[in-house]
Amino acid sequence: MNRVNILLGLILTGSTCFAKTNDNVNTTSQLALVSYSVDASNIPNTLTPATAPSNKKELLKELNLRLKNNPADEETYFERAQLKLKLNDAAGSIKDLNHLIKLSPNVANYYQLRGEAKLVKEDFLGALLDFNVLVNTNPSAEAYTLRAKSKAFLGDVQGAIIDNTQAIELDKANYIAYFNRAMENFYLEKYSLAVTDLNQVLTLTTSNAEEVYYNLGLAKYLLGDKKGAMVDLVKAEEMGYTEALATIKALKK
Repeated sequence: MNRVNILLGLILTGSTCFAKTNDNVNTTSQLALVSYSVDASNIPNTLTPATAPSNKKELLKELNLRLKNNPADEETYFERAQLKLKLNDAAGSIKDLNHLIKLSPNVANYYQLRGEAKLVKEDFLGALLDFNVLVNTNPSAEAYTLRAKSKAFLGDVQGAIIDNTQAIELDKANYIAYFNRAMENFYLEKYSLAVTDLNQVLTLTTSNAEEVYYNLGLAKYLLGDKKGAMVDLVKAEEMGYTEALATIKALKK
């Protein structure tokens, strides 16, 4: 196996993942894809500070009680669906969201959260269908970025690129879409385009910079820029990216 194939093996294992926050989507993929997560700090808490539970399990008990007393409370159902996803109960989250969508089929947030939960369950087609609804009802940069991810998991790489490009048109600071598009172009062996997008990511954020430098180094190597590749791979290794050292050693053989 030559060095190019070794590099492609590294990039296609799905070991690279770029995320804003801790990743709730544990699925491996042929592409290095961003994974969204549901952060408990973003879950709206309608309880007063004096009565707010101190942990998520206590909050779940409180939400269950509120729904028992008021089963028509959509806000509490949605809050519980968010919390269940944070607690890695994607199936429970989907069940709550199915109920909400039956009650109010035109609420975009319900489809978005259900799509994210379906990604966790590896129901990529189901996620795509929900994100299609999201894009049609609320065509935001985030909506296109999410749909791009589901398309990539389903193997529609070109469709993912189109959606990520639309996301970037709507939000020039969407570094997640830039990173994902870079990885998709990497998969299609369009390394120059990947380098351009990865450089743009570095201008927009310092988040996960070690991962960006790692992939930038791989892309540069495949373009024949061995010196530039080593500079970026060394940066990735110095910043703590564990795979960088093994890659550097492999390329020096």
